[in-house]
Amino acid sequence: MIDTLRRIAVRIRPLRYAAVVLGLVCLAGLVMILFAAPASGGGDRLLVPAIVGFIWCLSAYGFIDTFQSVPEKADRAQGVFVRIRRGFARAWFWFLAILFGASTLAALFLTFRLGSVWLGR
Repeated sequence: MIDTLRRIAVRIRPLRYAAVVLGLVCLAGLVMILFAAPASGGGDRLLVPAIVGFIWCLSAYGFIDTFQSVPEKADRAQGVFVRIRRGFARAWFWFLAILFGASTLAALFLTFRLGSVWLGR
């Protein structure tokens, strides 16, 4: 599974820069809405999309940056210590994959909840 995640991350590596730029735009919009908008509440309609966009851009960048460097499986020709070290490194990426899956589910839940509040206005 982590090898599949590595292949996906390598394929979408060029989108990393788009995620950074779009995330910075969402963050700037979020800051502007919170601190520079008048207290009338008119600019608040874009607050939820800015939060959701920032969360997804941060998640996309984290996925691409983390999983493109998954180490290959160790083969029998390598020494025992190299195989153990690579096994621990791959176990760490398995843990990160589980953590990323949980954070993606949390982001989906948050997106649906915030989206329903935002569309319910």
